[in-house]
Amino acid sequence: MARKSFKDNPAMKFITSPEAQEGSKGNQPRSQAGMESPPKDDSAREAQARPRINIAFTPEEFHYLQAIARLDGLSITEYLNSLIMADRKVRAAELESNGK
Repeated sequence: MARKSFKDNPAMKFITSPEAQEGSKGNQPRSQAGMESPPKDDSAREAQARPRINIAFTPEEFHYLQAIARLDGLSITEYLNSLIMADRKVRAAELESNGK
């Protein structure tokens, strides 16, 4: 039985090797087989630069967060950020009086 040759396989132009991924720097678009990857928008870059924290929830709290976020059509992160923004608006005067 002859061995299969994967040279000139059309699917290969859509697959990147691990070496090619490691060699790329930052968010620079790279060309592969004449195709360029779409540039990332500012919100994607902004999201990558945001500080992160690790929060532990009880299973009940976590399921509640999931359910409410889904109802609002948001991720849990987006939902929690909206809660923080709402609280900031309510407590803005308190922050100013305490010297931030």
